[in-house]
Amino acid sequence: MNKQFKEVLVMNLMYNLLLAIVLSAVAQILSFGKVMWPAILGDILMAYIMEMVIALCLPFSKWGMALANKYAQPGTLKYRILMTTGTAIPFAIAMCLGMSFIGTVLIGHQPLNVWLMAFAGMLPIFIILGWVLSFIFVPVFMGLAHKIVNG
Repeated sequence: MNKQFKEVLVMNLMYNLLLAIVLSAVAQILSFGKVMWPAILGDILMAYIMEMVIALCLPFSKWGMALANKYAQPGTLKYRILMTTGTAIPFAIAMCLGMSFIGTVLIGHQPLNVWLMAFAGMLPIFIILGWVLSFIFVPVFMGLAHKIVNG
């Protein structure tokens, strides 16, 4: 396993935990008006596993990098904005599709139209939160991951 992959894996382990906590809490607040203890722990675990599968299996980071490389110079604010946009938005869509499906159809036993309404209602929040958290915390966690992997 090369060092770059290890760094990305360690970064994802940290960042996705933060994202799972925030998205799960916000989803419960929007759905129920409050955080539902101890159910939040199951939601966080489910979100974390889903995020890790998405991060390791789908090429959203490559898409973000391709977008940023096409329109900006590395190291610039424009590059970082484009990289975040190309990565965070498709990631947020995938997360929202999965989490809303699991919550409404698999757990709540609701029909598909309820899932689609839940997805549509949560999507803007997932996109905004995902983008902001990614823009702020991915560089922080990449720095930490670099230190952890390289000593």
